[in-house]
Amino acid sequence: MNVRQSVLGEVAVRSGQHLTGVDIGSLIRRLILFDRVIVKSFRLREAPILVRAFGKAGFIDLLNLGLLKFSCEFTSIVYDLKRDGVRHIPLDHFSFATVDAANREADLKSELVALQSISGLKNPERASIEEAIWNSLVRPPETYAKDLLAQVDSDIRANTPVLKCAIMERLKAELRSYWAANWGHSNTGGGGAKSCLPRQEYAGRDLWTLS
Repeated sequence: MNVRQSVLGEVAVRSGQHLTGVDIGSLIRRLILFDRVIVKSFRLREAPILVRAFGKAGFIDLLNLGLLKFSCEFTSIVYDLKRDGVRHIPLDHFSFATVDAANREADLKSELVALQSISGLKNPERASIEEAIWNSLVRPPETYAKDLLAQVDSDIRANTPVLKCAIMERLKAELRSYWAANWGHSNTGGGGAKSCLPRQEYAGRDLWTLS
């Protein structure tokens, strides 16, 4: 993607997990300044508001001409994995993995039902809008989840000391809370965690050990 031609960003105005509006002014400025605007979407919930703002024909034109596109992914990093709520690795070990939606397509298409709330929108028009939105979706490469996990691994191991120190401080706080909740004191033993040691294999996972 050429940054001079395209821009990726959110336009949703949110309150927690609820959409309260769309920053139409910001979106219009991006449409003027860039050849292509990719909306980092909040589950495609911006669509009804954008249809009302640009009109049915205007919104479809923006999509069909490639001026406006959507990106909506569910991939994220999780850590401290548990089975049935129970950790299966020692307290001083930590594991990381990626998760995604079990049925991304069904989840997103269910959100487009909200287009029915647009007054005067006939079923064929709604179907055309849904198709245009779906065709406008920009997907990451198939290796995205693997690359994301590798980047996190690289950042933890090889990036500036600031990131490592921040992680260590957070882990020490987590350990103190765990000890206090289970043994009535916050002693982490030997002054707590200080540094990350090289990777160790534990139950087939990539883990980090604290000293």
